[in-house]
Amino acid sequence: MTKPYDALESRSREQREADHLASINGLLQKLSQKPEWEDRLGGVAALEQLSDLQKLPVRYKSDLPEQQRNNPPFANFLLAEASDLRRMFFSPGPIADPESRQTGWWGTARALHHAGFKRGDIVQNCFSYHFTPAGAMFECGLSELGIAVIPAGTGQSELQAKAVAHFKTTGYVGTPDYLRTILECADELGLDSSSLDKALVTGGYYSPQLKEFYQKRGIRVFECFGTADLGVIAYQREMDDVLWLNENILLEVVRPGTGIPVPVGEVGEALITRVDDVAPLIRFSTGDLTAFADSAGCRQDAIVGWRGRADQAAKIKGQFVRPQHIQEICERHPEIARARLEISQTDGKDRMCLMIECSTDDAALFGAIENSIQSITNLKGSVKRVEQLPNDGLVIKDCRS
Repeated sequence: MTKPYDALESRSREQREADHLASINGLLQKLSQKPEWEDRLGGVAALEQLSDLQKLPVRYKSDLPEQQRNNPPFANFLLAEASDLRRMFFSPGPIADPESRQTGWWGTARALHHAGFKRGDIVQNCFSYHFTPAGAMFECGLSELGIAVIPAGTGQSELQAKAVAHFKTTGYVGTPDYLRTILECADELGLDSSSLDKALVTGGYYSPQLKEFYQKRGIRVFECFGTADLGVIAYQREMDDVLWLNENILLEVVRPGTGIPVPVGEVGEALITRVDDVAPLIRFSTGDLTAFADSAGCRQDAIVGWRGRADQAAKIKGQFVRPQHIQEICERHPEIARARLEISQTDGKDRMCLMIECSTDDAALFGAIENSIQSITNLKGSVKRVEQLPNDGLVIKDCRS
């Protein structure tokens, strides 16, 4: 078993909850003195117990684009000047995300530690480094552990395979399916990829087929769950199927759209509270679904992992595709009467196909629509014409299972 990352993991659940309560009350006291936070706190200045969080309003990530357009860059939610940040990101949506200069701010080092990453490893970081935070997020954690990093980013599979062989890469961080792409490319090129024996993945569906593929290659793959706003929310430990909450995270699981807690084991909407001196988040809904695992006797709460979206957004290769994206595509191409994006997975690889009701089979139009899909979502997708789409209100249908 991997040793605890630090003393925080040795706290009892009671101590952990007491620490959370004290830190949240300290934050509420600070925020209550700021006029712009008055409405956001719903008049609550202190909590007697953690369950009193239900008295506070829910803040929805889906509201951020409009709020940030009306009051750039961060809708007055920062407690620091933008110029004091280490980095600023503009993720698809678009949503502006801050990065503090504080060491350990993303919480990735803890997840990497429990996945077996350590000094002496050489890790290929296959998350994007441009505008989106995932690449920087995991590089920070690897740097905290003293690990050498290849900033590979996304794409260029042949070069990725050559890098594995050249540097004798021992670890991978990235989306679950892209590692398979790199390994299969190495096989095709006759390159040795046997040095790679560990991975930490997130940002996509980790299917049973992928798990079997990596097990046969002798690669130990761990999962984590995180967002661009919060970093790593929960992570997998050795011999555990559940994901353990990061030490700076307080999680509620509620009925979607209500803020009302659901029983342990029931899938609901994740609301996250993170006390922070730069970008605090209180009852923040990322739109993700999860459930508490039965963690009786454990030192901290655990979740079953990602169980889909409370809205119709879908995560593909680490990127979110939202109904607003589909609407923007339709507005660019008025020939489209109705559209639905269907997401599937073949051989462990995610595929997108935009099903459209359209009066023409013009190949040039379909090519233009495919270009719009890529420019708007940052992902490739095909187009298929259908006579009629179901009248069920679905704009995005995730067929992955």
